[in-house]
Amino acid sequence: MKKASDLHLTRMETNAKMIPMRKIILVCCFLLLLWQRPLQAQTTQPPVYVVRSGDNLYNLALLFGTTVPAIQQANGFTDESIINVGQAIVIPGYPDITGELRLYPIQPGDSLTNVAYRLNLPLPTLTRLNRMVNPNLLYIGQNLIYPAPADSKTDENGNPQWVNTSGTEVVVSPTDSAVGLAAHFQMSKWRLVLSGKLSSPADLFGGKSLLLSTNQPYSRFPSPIKDIHFTPGRLYQGEPIEIRIDLDQPATITGKLVDWTLNFFPYYGGNTQIALQGIYNLQEPGVYPFELQVTLPDGQVRDLRWRARIVDGQRGTQSIAVPNEEFQKLSDTPNIQAEAQRLYSVTKVWNPERYFAGKFQFPVELATDRMTAYFGASRVYNGVSFNSYHAGIDFAGAAGAPILAPASGIVRLAEGLFTRGNAVVIDHGWGIYTCYWHLLRIEVEPGQRVETGQQIGLIGSTGLSNGNHLHWEVWAGGFPVDPLTWVELDYP
Repeated sequence: MKKASDLHLTRMETNAKMIPMRKIILVCCFLLLLWQRPLQAQTTQPPVYVVRSGDNLYNLALLFGTTVPAIQQANGFTDESIINVGQAIVIPGYPDITGELRLYPIQPGDSLTNVAYRLNLPLPTLTRLNRMVNPNLLYIGQNLIYPAPADSKTDENGNPQWVNTSGTEVVVSPTDSAVGLAAHFQMSKWRLVLSGKLSSPADLFGGKSLLLSTNQPYSRFPSPIKDIHFTPGRLYQGEPIEIRIDLDQPATITGKLVDWTLNFFPYYGGNTQIALQGIYNLQEPGVYPFELQVTLPDGQVRDLRWRARIVDGQRGTQSIAVPNEEFQKLSDTPNIQAEAQRLYSVTKVWNPERYFAGKFQFPVELATDRMTAYFGASRVYNGVSFNSYHAGIDFAGAAGAPILAPASGIVRLAEGLFTRGNAVVIDHGWGIYTCYWHLLRIEVEPGQRVETGQQIGLIGSTGLSNGNHLHWEVWAGGFPVDPLTWVELDYP
């Protein structure tokens, strides 16, 4: 049996042994608190989107794959809340993404792979943000959502300033190997794997797009193409598109958009070539092929293929009442077809010489006060639709009022037509034509050179017309386009 003094000593020994253990526990708790604090500080903020003109909660929900109630809840909005241009709103559903969500319009030469590389973003991030099942089905003009850091900037066109501005894009052929590609680019096999973000050399296969970190300035295109510009960036029914290709050496360019032949012309004698193509006003909206073939002087050929989307021009419908005898002309199929063929034979010619420069002028004085019908509206005559549309602009005017050439050119047609009455067609070069219908009198002849502002005829009401007026059209690449575009913008 232990003595009281022995028990006292035992307790003292036990307490002495427990002191280090308590210190250890306190130190561990302190370290745990230190470890937790950085975690709290590193909590990411949800991504935001800055509201642009035309946005509303419904289209933003569609854009980002969420719902209006979810956006309202994330931002504390009520049903009556109104979003304003410039307002930053939280986009729910992406807890692992931070920064500002911006839109980049896809341009010729872009792929999801090279956009991810130039932005230095993981490819799965772009795929998930844009809800892509097949990343290969991008089209020109498509808005690509990407997360931008808070300090990122854009260029004068609103496009991102790329993080990676050097590198080489390689499309792997079936005969390529990791060792062979590494030797070609003067790097080790494993550097090739790391640079191309492969998990192993076995990930190479024919057709795979590979982006390698090299010292070469990055280009979306193979030589000799330096850049391709679409103006505007989207293709609208009834509007012209300017396709500008910058080359690093002379080459011959041919191409197609939908199934329309693109005709390219040298721009001021340099290594830049331009095609001006009208988008058919009745072309069904959708995604269509865009193809280029570039032939070098030594016979080498570069075949390039993309997709471009044609957007609805939203021109509306116009109903017109005409006298019965005039209405009967619309059912005279043989004469109407013959007239269309006559116009096609004139406007199908692409003249390599450009006569126009800068914006077009209106063909009548005080034009903006005299417009009575605009381009593109579907036409219904006496309640009957003929699957046609108004291919120009109508200007009201007294019989005998002067009609003026809007730009320099060569007269290619000056004669009476079945429905268009007394008509004039002027060739301005590069596949651009202007047309004038229903004239009281024609004052020019085929083959005659006319200058900007020169009188070419008088306003009248000949052909299928219900009053004195001038019907004015502009054709580009074989199709009528909105004439207002040509008086508002410089082409090229």
